[in-house]
Amino acid sequence: CTKSSASFSEDVFAKEIAKPKKIFYMDNQIFCADPQIWLNDEDEYSTVKHQWDKSFKTFSNLLKIITEMNATSTEAFTTMRELRNKIKSEIVTISQTTTNIQQVQDKLEAAYKALRKTGDQKNSFANYTTTEEITIKKPIQKDTKDTLCTTHMRDGTICHENCQLEVNFESGSSHFIRCSCMGQDGKCRICGCEPSSHYHDNTEMVTETKTIEKVLEDIKAQYDMADKTHKKISNYAHQFQETFANLQDQANANYDRIFQLCTDLSKICSRFNFVNELHANIENMRMDARNIQSIDLRKNAESDIRKLETFINEKSNALYNKD
Repeated sequence: CTKSSASFSEDVFAKEIAKPKKIFYMDNQIFCADPQIWLNDEDEYSTVKHQWDKSFKTFSNLLKIITEMNATSTEAFTTMRELRNKIKSEIVTISQTTTNIQQVQDKLEAAYKALRKTGDQKNSFANYTTTEEITIKKPIQKDTKDTLCTTHMRDGTICHENCQLEVNFESGSSHFIRCSCMGQDGKCRICGCEPSSHYHDNTEMVTETKTIEKVLEDIKAQYDMADKTHKKISNYAHQFQETFANLQDQANANYDRIFQLCTDLSKICSRFNFVNELHANIENMRMDARNIQSIDLRKNAESDIRKLETFINEKSNALYNKD
């Protein structure tokens, strides 16, 4: 083609591709037509030859300029490709992390429900003790001495209260034959035992009512089981909370890396179109966010996506503002 017959203007090329340093016009239509059309036509042959010679000269000039140009490293293109791939990889990681967050959230909610249930069960079995009143006999010291029988003292029988005989705390003798509790037959009128089974004591057995706490073992067993289950589920819930927090931190770190990678890429290629490259990825992120069942989690995910979209829009707008 020639300058006057070019398919698009220099301005359009500069806007869509890049501003050219030098423009070369070449007519290659000779390769598109059957040579028989112009080979035996003197006028047409002259026109084709003229355009061919002109194009060949242009091509020679192009080769000359190329050979005189300084070598330019293509390492930047490799770096650009690596950065772009890393950005997309981080986005894929965020999508997977979003799925993992939803799964952990589901488990966490299930754990909370189980905690409430086991907590209720635990409370329902908490009253596994009861009180019971019992009657006991208890010895107390007294100022006077009584005559007691070794056989009947346990049931609280006092054969002679406030006995005035000489004190004898030992049984087995005939000392108590003179005690007023002894009958004419030589046996105790109270307990019917021999004098040798009697002795003196300055204690008295009194009856006392006492309240004791009694454990209902069957109820306590159910309480212990509910308490064990409650603690186990509580531990699971704590682990899910930690995992949930770690996943949130991981997603935030992924976004930070994306922002940094985009910044690094724009420094190498200021005309990189982030919108075209990442539009499909962002749409996939939106679809993943719509699958989140928790309202708060969905709002957070959508907010992060909007921040990313705003960021890449600003990068792309900066491209056109330069033009």
